[in-house]
Amino acid sequence: MFFNSDAKTKSTNTQTMTQKTAHTKVSDILRFSSKPSLNIVIQAEASECGLACVAMLANFHGNYITLDKLRQLNPISIQGSNLTQIMQLGELLSFSCRALKVQLTELNELNTPCILHWNFQHFVVLKKVTKEHCHIADPALGLRKLDMQQVSDAFTGIAVEMQPNTKFKKVKASQKLEIKDFFKSGYWHQKTAGDLIWPESIASTFCHCRTILHADCYR
Repeated sequence: MFFNSDAKTKSTNTQTMTQKTAHTKVSDILRFSSKPSLNIVIQAEASECGLACVAMLANFHGNYITLDKLRQLNPISIQGSNLTQIMQLGELLSFSCRALKVQLTELNELNTPCILHWNFQHFVVLKKVTKEHCHIADPALGLRKLDMQQVSDAFTGIAVEMQPNTKFKKVKASQKLEIKDFFKSGYWHQKTAGDLIWPESIASTFCHCRTILHADCYR
């Protein structure tokens, strides 16, 4: 009986390639399943839509901060939040924020998810844009699929993009995040005792957007 070494080598190579292919497919599946998803955060109070929107974006990027923690970081009045406060809170969570004036036809150019000013008294999160619809995460009503006419009727033309900066850190849902942790990060700059000021970069952002930063949210 003769032993065919070439046949054995070919069989081994085929088996190895099959294993690699299977491994690649499993990796692809795992990579696909780990893609960030936008989870809805429902506001607990009528004035918390801004906080809920920030929570949704923070969760999407890996900082699973709760609405309760955001209340502690940014106490709001019964009148709700305005764009200035939303951007300040985003910067506090190590996001780079910018307010934009956009047309309805430009929504697909935004970095999603992002925050939209809605009905002049509300904030929602734009999840994604398709040819005929916008997928909206509304902290008051949940996930919504709206046609462009519905979006046109509600969208005020103001959007806020929030992208993690170099100081952004992912925080698992099980980790406890204390307010003091934000002060330890060096984000705040103390000028004199009891006098806390924002970095100049944020101040300049406010200047560019000063005509829209006082759009209050009452719902």
